[in-house]
Formats: sequence, C-alpha cells, structure tokens
Amino acid sequence: MLNRLSIPQDYPISGTINTTPLIIQAILRNVDGVPTGSLGFSSTGVSGNGYPYFLDARLFTEGVITSGAATSISTRKLINASDTFSTDGVSIGDWVKNTTSNTYAYVTGIDSEIQLSLSKDIFTAITQGYQVSDGFIQDARTDGTAFPSTGFAVTNKPIVELVKTLSQIEYTNSATERNETTGTLVITRGANFYIDKFNRFHWYVPDDTPELIMSVGTSTVISPDTVAHYIQNFDLNNKVRGLVNFIIFKVGTDMNNIMIKSFDYAKFSGVQ
Repeated sequence: MLNRLSIPQDYPISGTINTTPLIIQAILRNVDGVPTGSLGFSSTGVSGNGYPYFLDARLFTEGVITSGAATSISTRKLINASDTFSTDGVSIGDWVKNTTSNTYAYVTGIDSEIQLSLSKDIFTAITQGYQVSDGFIQDARTDGTAFPSTGFAVTNKPIVELVKTLSQIEYTNSATERNETTGTLVITRGANFYIDKFNRFHWYVPDDTPELIMSVGTSTVISPDTVAHYIQNFDLNNKVRGLVNFIIFKVGTDMNNIMIKSFDYAKFSGVQ
C-alpha cells in the first residue's frame, strides 16, 4: 500500500485540507481502493464487503468511542466507575488519550466495564480527562493545540516518501514556531507511522520518556508484562532507527552457526 505512487494533487494552505493529519489521510485515500465487492473499510471505519478503502485511515477524533474522567488511579490503568468500556465497544489495541496531559497509550486489556489496562502509565491524578478511540491518526499536537495550516503539493512519488516528508517538524510546527531566532517548537521530533495487522493506519508523535532503565547483569520486570528479563551484555554501536525504549535480543544460531538476532521497541517511542 505505502509503495503505491501518489496521485498529483495540490493542497493549498487556504483550502479545507490544510493540516498534516488531513493531508496524510487524503493522500492515502486518493490511491486507496479495493476490488468491487471485496472486503474494505468505509470512511467511518466500518468494515465489510463493498466498502471502498483498503486502509482504515481515520483521525483520532473521528473514532472516539467513549470519554470521561478518571475516578481512581492505578499503575497503567484507566478507571472510571461510571463508564461501561465493554458495552461501549472498547477493544484491545484502541488508543487512549489523556486529554489533560495530551499523552497516549494503547489498550492492552479490558479488565472490566470500568477498568482498562494500558501500555503506558499516563494517568497520574483523578479527574484527568480521557478519550478512547479506534482512529489512529493523531490530530492534536503534544500541547493539545491543533496542527497549523500548511500547504503541500503531491507529486508522483511512493506514498511512504510523502508521509515521511509530512512527518517532519517543518509540517507539524508553524512558520513562527520554526523561526530560529524567536520561535519555539511545539513538536521537536518527527512522527512515526505504520500499518497494523488489521489494516489500520497509525500516525503519531512519539514520546521519548523511558518506561524503565535496566542495568547489565540485573533482572527486573519490563512493563507492561510480568516476566523477569536478564540482560547478559549490550552493544549500542549500531543505531536502531534512532529509537529509545528498544531492546536488541539474540535467539541462538542458525544451521550455518550465524547468530540470529532482532529487535523490538515500544510504540510511541523514538524519532523518524
């Protein structure tokens, strides 16, 4: 999908599609499409035969399922004694936004009607507001403000290149904020994006706050699981996509006695 060539299109700053999230959504949908009668998504995220879009590319605000305020605080939990998360249709993998601190986490478990387990600890006080959404394009900045108006001209390039360009601070901060002498950036790093196994498009500004710091030779629990992990050694000579909150792991050798290793990282972490 992301290797498809874009359709040339001009998005002027004076137009109705003039913010980075809206432009990214429009670029995706302009080249999106599934064969007639095949399984796809509607513009509202409904899936089924005959719907036109291969990707579910909705803004966060287009997919809000429920909202409210926390009534109790517990580590990596969202608790609201008056909400009905299961009945409302909240699912594992949905996005949760703390509307007070403008931080995000994924839903990792539906504990009960009134409690969700989260991938990050984003609620620190009662009365902090929240929204739960199954739209995964972030359309509010890290300080809660709207993305500034911008213009963008689409050429015949792979979608992935255009989204990478739009994910940089040039298109997520205003000209005044980018002024090297007097400006202050609201967003200081590039956005990340990916398509999940359910064909949902995610685009978000990552958080660079470590969840846990581990030392070589010590064992401790890595959030949010309950398994004790032991670091034998480390080698950080090679940069892994400029990410924080990542782990490089080795899983033995193959038939040619070559070490098998890979890496994983926490979503919302690092820079593009």
